Amino acid sequence: MKYKNVGLIHTIAICIVAFNVMACSNGDNKVLQADAKESIQSSIAKVSHIAEGIEKTYEQSIQRKCMDNNRDDYSDQVLIEKVDQSVYDEQGRLIAQIYYDKPVIQGDSEAVKKINAYFDNEANAFYNQGTSVTWFSADAFQQFKDGLELMKERWGNEMMAEYPTRYAMDTSVCYMDENIISIVQVRNYMLEHNSWHCYGSTFDLRTGELIPITKLISIKPEEMKAIFLITGNIIDIGVYEVLKDDNYVIDFGGHRIDMKYEYFYDGESYYLINEFALEFRTSSVLKWNGKWGENLEVTELYYYTDRTTGQIACREPGMS
Repeated sequence: MKYKNVGLIHTIAICIVAFNVMACSNGDNKVLQADAKESIQSSIAKVSHIAEGIEKTYEQSIQRKCMDNNRDDYSDQVLIEKVDQSVYDEQGRLIAQIYYDKPVIQGDSEAVKKINAYFDNEANAFYNQGTSVTWFSADAFQQFKDGLELMKERWGNEMMAEYPTRYAMDTSVCYMDENIISIVQVRNYMLEHNSWHCYGSTFDLRTGELIPITKLISIKPEEMKAIFLITGNIIDIGVYEVLKDDNYVIDFGGHRIDMKYEYFYDGESYYLINEFALEFRTSSVLKWNGKWGENLEVTELYYYTDRTTGQIACREPGMS
């Protein structure tokens, strides 16, 4: 399904107009209201310039390059070690699937040791104060355990064994060469409700440092904002309004989120993670081909773990 360029530009502009109008209409600040028209026109001009020539293209296949079963899974270079704390009842039946899939890169270079140490810390933090990529609440795991006890009391182990709860992080290597490794992770938090969230980490295999997307491709804060605005799938348009000038950082819910690191990479396309999607309990991923103007392509995807294969998979909105 494709959208004509002019329609997309108008859609983005209208969203920004609505945001600015709401911001300017709250209160009696006459100076702010007097500047509203100029501010709105400026916003439209900026985003229209960025969005010029954009087409949103939804591919028909659910399987994507990053999750392609025919691609190299890099298993000879990266082991996935399951740090498991699953819970079983007295009869040995699984009632809570709890684990963190930790990537372990093979090799003994200082860079490899540094990356492996990073994920050691992430695995420990997953059961403690929350990891650096997830930025969920410090007591998330304790909340899960408390919820598990309540569900055991309410439903009993028979029901729990038939429908186990989940607190899990699945991990897959999306891309790896001699210089970089890009990893995608999907977190599933399921008690009585089910939530999926996607995370990405891309490292320099020569230094062991995380790589911001700006090191791989030129993308300004307002260009990043324009990509997120393409789908209109944002719980609050104001969240991304701070992406301008040289600022890539969003302060939200007591967390500092540097959007330069909210992505993963498959060697060709860039997957920007939208943690502020309208759909509650999920994050959407925008696959961007790294191009602008009439050659730009963006596909919105939702990532999850396929229970039948145990592998990370993705689908388009509206597809089950």
